[in-house]
Amino acid sequence: MIKTVTSPNIIARIRELAHRVDSVWQRGGYEPSAFAPLAEVALRDLVADLPTNVDELLLRELVTEPEFPAQWDPASQFGEPPVTIARSERCVFDVYFWLDGTTNIHQHGFSGAFAVLAGSSVHSTFRFECAETFGDHLTFGALRPMQTELLNVGDVRQIRAGATFIHSLFHLERPSISFVYRTLKEPESGPQFSYMPPTLAYDSKSPPEIIDRARDLVLMAYAAQHRDADKLAELYVAQADTLSRFALLRHAELKLTLAQFDTLLKRALTFDQLLAKYARPAFEESRRQRNLLLRRKDIVDAEHRFFLALLVNVHCLTDIKAHIAARYPGANVEQKISEWTCALTAAPTPEVSKLGVVLDGAAMQVFELMLRGHRDEAVIEQLKSKFDSEDVERHAATIIQICAGLRDSPVFAPLFRHVA
Repeated sequence: MIKTVTSPNIIARIRELAHRVDSVWQRGGYEPSAFAPLAEVALRDLVADLPTNVDELLLRELVTEPEFPAQWDPASQFGEPPVTIARSERCVFDVYFWLDGTTNIHQHGFSGAFAVLAGSSVHSTFRFECAETFGDHLTFGALRPMQTELLNVGDVRQIRAGATFIHSLFHLERPSISFVYRTLKEPESGPQFSYMPPTLAYDSKSPPEIIDRARDLVLMAYAAQHRDADKLAELYVAQADTLSRFALLRHAELKLTLAQFDTLLKRALTFDQLLAKYARPAFEESRRQRNLLLRRKDIVDAEHRFFLALLVNVHCLTDIKAHIAARYPGANVEQKISEWTCALTAAPTPEVSKLGVVLDGAAMQVFELMLRGHRDEAVIEQLKSKFDSEDVERHAATIIQICAGLRDSPVFAPLFRHVA
């Protein structure tokens, strides 16, 4: 029987739960490692006992709630929006609403647990193999994907402080809603790194990220198309350290045109061996992911958003197929991919395409053959068996160009990579 209620007083239940967990944690001496399992059990019990229409009821309660505790994130930097429901000296209980946002790859400076309350999310975990560092706030190496899973309503996962739990979440439905019950801060966990695959990690709270007016002036000069912008950038990167150069690039990729950013990147790499070794692939992947993420606001179909999440977060065709098969048991996976791709690339120009790419009928034929594992020459032979052989041979060079373009495509490259 479906459990639907009209007035469960969810906020009161959350606050009572938070008080109870805090009391149990206190009896254990507030041992930091003890909180995550306590939070996980508490969230599992809570979400298992909530009605099926909890998203509607909670939203109504939140809108009419007369008094909230001090908000942990008043500027809504994480969540669309986040709402703090309960708070003590050591922990906080938040509810997060998500429309088109997605979390970057990150670790935490706190511990606890999160639960999916409404919608679903693609959850990916990683490990980072450190090769070199620059101080305490910038690390270089290799970010390795570990696991990708689909989280549905009622799923709960622990949050562990530090680099043992590196993850990201891509929210599928609009809105998706999650509970997060967590400690405030665990200083011994070190910096709260964010990660730029495949090569680096940075601490956005490091001092040069807080204020650097010289960096801000360089970015202003580019935005204003000042005639001395390139010269100012060269003066800045010549005197800056590696962390400041990286911070300039990270801010610039969000504010400058692609041409301006590429010019700035080239200048910074000329002055910096560490960045020259590790930064270029990180910013290339960042550009690829941002291009896809910016398009999600125009993609509202649940299946299409799921496909987009796989293209952003999953790194090879084998794993993409496994996730599609798990979500759509019995479906023809390659046919699903082809249908989604055709729907999302059917447009007169790339500017109006939902993926920024147009694949006509001929390109889709090549796409489908490559999806089945055929290499360039095999694609040509397969096309000869279906169409006029001489005509296919005349267009062989163009077909090979299409194959190369699909393999190198920022959008479709994961589909033609069989090993992560």
